[in-house]
Amino acid sequence: MVAEVAGREADLIGPESPFLFNPSLLSGDELIRSFLVRHAQLDELVELVRQAGEAPKHCLVLGEPGMGKTTLLRRVELEVEQDQALSRKWHPIRFDEEQYNLAGLADLWFNCLERLALRGFANAPAVVSNLEESVGGEVGNPLSKDASRRLGNERLERLRGLAAAENLRFVLLVDNFDLVVERLDASGEAHRFREILQQERWLFLIGASSRPIEATYDYRHPLYELFRVVPLLPLTAEETRQVIIGLGDRFRGDRPIAQIVSEREVDLPILRELIAGNLRLTIFLASVLRLSPEAQVGRILYLLMDPFTGIFKRWIDELPPQGQRTLDALLRAWNPATAETIASELRLERGVASGQLHRLVERGLAEKIGLPGRSLGFQARDRFFNSWYLMRGGRRDRVRLESLIAFLELFQRRQRARGPFEDLVTRLNRMKLIPDELSKSLLTASIAGEAETQPDLFEDPAPKSSLLALVKRGDLASAEESARRLLKSPALAQLAHIVLANVLERSGRPEQALEVARAVHAQYAHPRLRLEVIRILLFLGLNREAEEELLQLSPSEQISHADLAAGVARLVRRGGGDLGIFAHKVVRSLREVAPRDPRVLLATCEVEVASERWEQAFLLFREAMLTLRDDSKADRGAALDVALRLAGKHPRETLDCLRAAGFDEQWMPLAEALEVLSGNEERRKELAPEIRTLVEMVIQRIADPNPVES
Repeated sequence: MVAEVAGREADLIGPESPFLFNPSLLSGDELIRSFLVRHAQLDELVELVRQAGEAPKHCLVLGEPGMGKTTLLRRVELEVEQDQALSRKWHPIRFDEEQYNLAGLADLWFNCLERLALRGFANAPAVVSNLEESVGGEVGNPLSKDASRRLGNERLERLRGLAAAENLRFVLLVDNFDLVVERLDASGEAHRFREILQQERWLFLIGASSRPIEATYDYRHPLYELFRVVPLLPLTAEETRQVIIGLGDRFRGDRPIAQIVSEREVDLPILRELIAGNLRLTIFLASVLRLSPEAQVGRILYLLMDPFTGIFKRWIDELPPQGQRTLDALLRAWNPATAETIASELRLERGVASGQLHRLVERGLAEKIGLPGRSLGFQARDRFFNSWYLMRGGRRDRVRLESLIAFLELFQRRQRARGPFEDLVTRLNRMKLIPDELSKSLLTASIAGEAETQPDLFEDPAPKSSLLALVKRGDLASAEESARRLLKSPALAQLAHIVLANVLERSGRPEQALEVARAVHAQYAHPRLRLEVIRILLFLGLNREAEEELLQLSPSEQISHADLAAGVARLVRRGGGDLGIFAHKVVRSLREVAPRDPRVLLATCEVEVASERWEQAFLLFREAMLTLRDDSKADRGAALDVALRLAGKHPRETLDCLRAAGFDEQWMPLAEALEVLSGNEERRKELAPEIRTLVEMVIQRIADPNPVES
């Protein structure tokens, strides 16, 4: 079995795949089919080409490595070639590789001519052959600046002549454009380049760079304000889903990718945060999910990292020993570190450490970041590389990354906004009233719910799935009719009752929903169903009746004291302080049975919060934190809910509770967020980007007085 799994994981799409690093190796049709996002940027660039007139505004595409810059340039090339109106006016010149041979403008124009010749452009091969025979200059005796300028002008004139002969204009698509700018700066030809781009109307340039180019924001640079910047931002949650579904079935696997995505809908936002919305890694994620659809989030992250080990190790191995030590200290720090911090860690002079850090910046391995007090910090530029390094390190290094993954999983699952269908799914699963096939029915319904039509319930072999699919689609009238018909089926009556109450409530008929909820509770007498009755009573404002029902609750074989306590906590959240005295009676009786159960303690804490008895709430929260089990996600999730509610009123006291219980390391993002809320705003700037993003999400959640239940 182990060998089989290892063999399957070996089939994962690797770094050598054209999908990842070499999109130019894909055919035009394949690239178009694979181009699933960045459509807005494509439309913007093509429209700029279309509108380029007397004063074209040249473009610069900016994005971190792996964000899709190369693919976007290739896609622009194909669009210009295939659009009849554009192809009559424009011809794209795109390079498949970096322009490492570039020493000045003469080389840039020669590369353009050579590219035209390779593409079979009319008369270009003869022009290139002629130019190669008259390069000029000798080994050890390079061309003077004047000679280099004359050579550049000659080659530019040849390029201009080719355009005029065919009555075409050229779109120059230059990847790694920062390299071109650096070489032109070194040769002193930047002013001449600006002059050409402003005067030559037959030339339109679209460059791409993985780092900001000083020329675009330094007013002293000759190329200042010459380019319109088009940023490639991290993928959104919906774009991530589009890429995975769009590409997923191109990789090996036993199950349809749409089914896998549906099953892991909650995990996708978590994985997106861990890979920072990187397009290249998202493509790789599609392959990992196909081959390991049930892997835990941490395992998926490892599978994403492992194929990049050779690349990352090469980055490290190419450094001299002192550079490797400096990079090691920086990666282990994870948060932005100052030269003083690195110097202390390595027992070096500050000046030596600062020099090493600046060399890492020059190599693209680190970046500078402003810290409080005008101090300068450094951090790994590629955060995925930093995560890989921590994952491979010892336990001391891994624990921070593991704590981030664990908290992110917990937080995302608790805060994920659910639609009405997902809310119904949660209630059905929580009630445990339906046979084991419910999970399969829910999954089938979630997928089938997107279909335009549904089979007749009496003809369909899976009426349970069809009914739930109607709810998923939002076809409430059909769902109500179907649920009423299924009330006659003994095997499906219980599900039909619950769905009918849900549909009536969503249809704006809560009074009728209450009647159905009471009827099903009277028939099946389950504590979960009484909780549903109370929930609807609270929605209708019938608090007195809700209180009477609440006092009837007690644990039984059907529901444990911990689950009942959690249900009461949710009701208190809905009913606020109005249920306080009655909820107190319920949780007091539960505490007599299970005085050290964390869920009971946390439910009691919720009651105290609703009644605004903060001191008692903090004491209960501290006690509950000391009883939490590391392997209980339900307990930890309930604790997170309470912590966020407490933090909205008293962040400092909540932070003290966390520290007293020793949860600083495990709940690091929450602790950092509480530091910021307690007045230490500067702390946010000192955090690693991954933690900073999560801290901002936590703060936003704390500001929400009614967090989503899960």
